[in-house]
Amino acid sequence: MGELAPVSPRERVATLDVLRGFALLGVLLANLYSLFSFRFAIHEPPGDRIADVAARWFMALAVRGRAQTMLTFLFGFGFAVQLLRAQDRGQPV
Repeated sequence: MGELAPVSPRERVATLDVLRGFALLGVLLANLYSLFSFRFAIHEPPGDRIADVAARWFMALAVRGRAQTMLTFLFGFGFAVQLLRAQDRGQPV
């Protein structure tokens, strides 16, 4: 077993970029699915109970919204890192 050491700042930026890329891919796929699957033309079957429709709606929102939330969070985190680095260098923010 090797000794644990902090990750260098360059590696952290690369990791953020990879995570941001996956989140962006998720947003792209969710948008392509909703734009080109013609789901807007399909109506719910009349026999569904309101609980089934609500559960389906919640799951779709939770699954599709996850990639966008992750992308938004990573954008804000990356921006905060840039601001902190500029402040450490003594540059105006």
